[in-house]
Amino acid sequence: MLAAATISLADGVAIYFTMPFFVAGIVPSILGERVPILRWLVIAVGFGGVLVMTRPGSTVFQPEALLALGCAFLYGLGQVLTRRIDPTLPTSVTSLWQSAVFTAFYAGIAFIFYTLDLGEAGNKSLAFITRAWTIPALPDLSMMICAGILSSLQLPLVVYAYKHAEASFIAPFEYTAMIWAVMWGMIVFGDVPDMMTLTGAAIVIIAGLFMVRFDRETPLP
Repeated sequence: MLAAATISLADGVAIYFTMPFFVAGIVPSILGERVPILRWLVIAVGFGGVLVMTRPGSTVFQPEALLALGCAFLYGLGQVLTRRIDPTLPTSVTSLWQSAVFTAFYAGIAFIFYTLDLGEAGNKSLAFITRAWTIPALPDLSMMICAGILSSLQLPLVVYAYKHAEASFIAPFEYTAMIWAVMWGMIVFGDVPDMMTLTGAAIVIIAGLFMVRFDRETPLP
């Protein structure tokens, strides 16, 4: 969110989707899982599809892009650590504690910037988090509540997936978020994707289906 305050959303999304690379790189040292060569290639193809869809420009080289890169690394690390949790522990318990940590962390940030006046930050990303506290209007508050409910529903699904499958196998399916973004953009905002967007989405889908098929039929070399 801080990165998106400065760099374009397309650039931020493209950088964020380097997450599977971090997952595949972290997995061997933390979980002892072998990441097959073919899976690395599929991850690269999927990332290429994201680049085709988002077509990031020169703003990707702004320093604030490192915030999106840090987001990708921390999210990937978090999903890998989920695999270290006792598989007999109910997914609802894991999700509850993760949500509790989220709530405590952001409540602390809200309290800090509600009580302290840090003045003008001089940077769009910093100003995004240090600006004065405001009470959202009812329409905005309603959308925030809906977003919170949707996040609460998806968290157990993500936790269950990373607990019961190899992290480097699950991670590339994160690319499908771009597909849902295109779909909801058409339904809600009337944004019709161009040929480049459709081409990138097709690449992502093919990469995901390729991985599923060959993981089930034959062990990846």
